[in-house]
Amino acid sequence: MGVEWFRRRYPFPPDLAIPPCWFLHSIAVEELTALMVAYDAAYDQPEPGSDLAAWHVMWCHPTLARLGDLARWGECSHTAVDGCAYVAVTVVEDVEGLAGYVFDDIGTG
Repeated sequence: MGVEWFRRRYPFPPDLAIPPCWFLHSIAVEELTALMVAYDAAYDQPEPGSDLAAWHVMWCHPTLARLGDLARWGECSHTAVDGCAYVAVTVVEDVEGLAGYVFDDIGTG
């Protein structure tokens, strides 16, 4: 599950939506990573069960409900192209630049 897939698949109202600049908010990266891991665990069961519904009730909706406050979406322009007022950002024009940004951010560079 990727964030762009999630944004398309779950078109939440603006107060719960994940803006395009999500990756510039470090708490959003961590919360969404945890949500992805929980999603993978729920959907990777040998037999269908209640884990799928539980993921929505226990993890998805509560995470999104608190993420707006934690990531402080209200302090940014919500556009990755124009930059994000919440953090200083270098606009990445190419995929290699983005890969380098991610590589450096996770500390493996």
